[in-house]
Amino acid sequence: MAIPPTPELPDTMLVRGGQPVDGEIHVRGSKNALPKAMVAALLTVEPCRLTNIAAITDIGVVDELISIAGGTVVHENDTVIITAHEFRALADDDVMRLHAASRIPVLTTAVSLHRTGHAVVAAPGGCSIGPRPVDFHLNVLRAFGARDVHREDIIELNVDRMRGARIELPFPSVGATEQFLFASVLAEGDSELSNAA
Repeated sequence: MAIPPTPELPDTMLVRGGQPVDGEIHVRGSKNALPKAMVAALLTVEPCRLTNIAAITDIGVVDELISIAGGTVVHENDTVIITAHEFRALADDDVMRLHAASRIPVLTTAVSLHRTGHAVVAAPGGCSIGPRPVDFHLNVLRAFGARDVHREDIIELNVDRMRGARIELPFPSVGATEQFLFASVLAEGDSELSNAA
C-alpha cells in the first residue's frame, strides 16, 4: 500500500500491532541540511537546484540573506533554485538582524570571505535568542588566513586569499565543522580537520 506524498499527512501515525507493517511514504528533505545546502550554493556563480525541500523557518532567513547579498532565490513547489552571480558582503545592520533570527547567517562568513574578501558577524551575546558564541568559527577562519577586528556588536573579518589549513577542534562542533567545509572548498591548497562533528 503506497501513501501518496501530501502535506496533509499527520505529524504522528498510530500503528496497531499484530499485523506486518509495510508500505511506502514520501520523506521530505532534511530540515537541518537544507539551509546549509542553500549557503553552499553561494560558493558558485552557477545556478543550484535543490529538490525535495522541507518547509522550515530558516528558509525564509536564508532567502532574505541571499537576496540582500545580491543573489536570487526562486521557489517552485518543493524545489528551490539559487543563483548568486553577484555577491555582496552583508551590512552590519543586516548581520545583527539576521543573526538574531537564526544561527545560519554565521555560516555565510567563509562564503563572503571567498567571494568578497570581507565579512561581518554579530559579536557573542548580541542576540535575543541568547548567547551565541562564535569563537570556534573565528578560530577556523583565522587558520585560513582571515584577520578579525572587534567592534562594539560586530566582528569584521578580512582576507586577501584563503589558504588551506590544518585544524583540530577542541570538541566536535557542528557549526565549526560546517564553517571549515565552506572555507576549505575554495581555499588554495589542502585542508584537514581533526575532531570534526
